[in-house]
Amino acid sequence: MSNEPAPTPPLVDRIGDGLSRVATAMRTEAWTAADAVGLNPTQLQILTFLVARGSAPDQHLLTRSAR
Repeated sequence: MSNEPAPTPPLVDRIGDGLSRVATAMRTEAWTAADAVGLNPTQLQILTFLVARGSAPDQHLLTRSAR
């Protein structure tokens, strides 16, 4: 048996693994944020887009309809 450490995976693989972990964390956060207002992540993302664009109804209407 050799006491040499295992070879390090290539940089591309390590970057891919890191990005996968970030994506998992972002999905979890999206579900948590959306669940807090009674939506799914896709609905929340669409509403966020519309608000940023200025084409969504007033904020108080959005929070009232989400309950």
